[in-house]
Amino acid sequence: MRGKMSWITEIKQLRERSAVNLRRRLTAFLLLLTLTMLTGVMFLLAGFGVFHLGYGETEKLFEKELYHLTETASVQYGGASAQAVRMSERLSESIAVVLNRAGFSFSELKYRPELIESLLEEQLSIMLSSLDATGCSGVFLTLDTTVNPGISGAENSKAGLYIRNTEPNISGTGSETRLLLRGSSSLAVDGELNMQAEWDLEFGVKDRLFWREPVYACTGDPALPLSKLVYWCCESPVDGLDEDVMVCSVPLLSRSDEILGVCGFEISEMNFMFRHVPESGEFFNTVFIFSSIAGGGLKFEDALYSGNIAV
Repeated sequence: MRGKMSWITEIKQLRERSAVNLRRRLTAFLLLLTLTMLTGVMFLLAGFGVFHLGYGETEKLFEKELYHLTETASVQYGGASAQAVRMSERLSESIAVVLNRAGFSFSELKYRPELIESLLEEQLSIMLSSLDATGCSGVFLTLDTTVNPGISGAENSKAGLYIRNTEPNISGTGSETRLLLRGSSSLAVDGELNMQAEWDLEFGVKDRLFWREPVYACTGDPALPLSKLVYWCCESPVDGLDEDVMVCSVPLLSRSDEILGVCGFEISEMNFMFRHVPESGEFFNTVFIFSSIAGGGLKFEDALYSGNIAV
């Protein structure tokens, strides 16, 4: 009896193992069949050029997007460069008028620092109207003089004005949209501008690109027109800003080609992000990167971004 029961148990185990093997074989067969069918479909799609057409359409979309973003950047940056040259000419003429009225030359300002504040205030309207014409986020004027000629390091301290928009994507005209970073605090006290936390009276220009490079280029070749002396850099004119910027600066020249200082505009990362939005909705994760080049590649630490920068 025991032998018979053992025999029956062995038969059941054999049947179970056979059923498992059959199921495994069936599963393997179905997987192989599915892979074969998918491979065949892929070959057919490739043969009819479906994948090639998809790549071609994607390439066209990216080319169109790149053209659109390049054009918008070219318009803003080219417009800022041209406007910086015009602003330099207007400021130079205005400064000449103010100095002539006061009976002083520019070189004598260092002996009459009390005149510098009023001289700068008279340039404010030109600077703000120029800023409105560019759609940039900030404007600055730095003169080659100081109100504190007796302090240590006075040669690197320069009087001037630096004004930013609080809403860089909107060119406003009221004091609620203007921040004062450099210049006399009376401009904010009188209600024309708001004080910025990073405010200081003067610029520190030691090793600052916005100052050094235009002045150096102008000194090296005085015959160059202002349009050839426009300089762009990825360095802020002042320390302590809470966002990256790109700055355009151009020399400020007197009628006798004396270098009075520099002036220019700032484009902040927020301004860039709002003004250069990718046009196509096909690719949600498209990112536009605008940067200087170093070592044959982009300097991502100085770049400005637009699009889905969270990717």
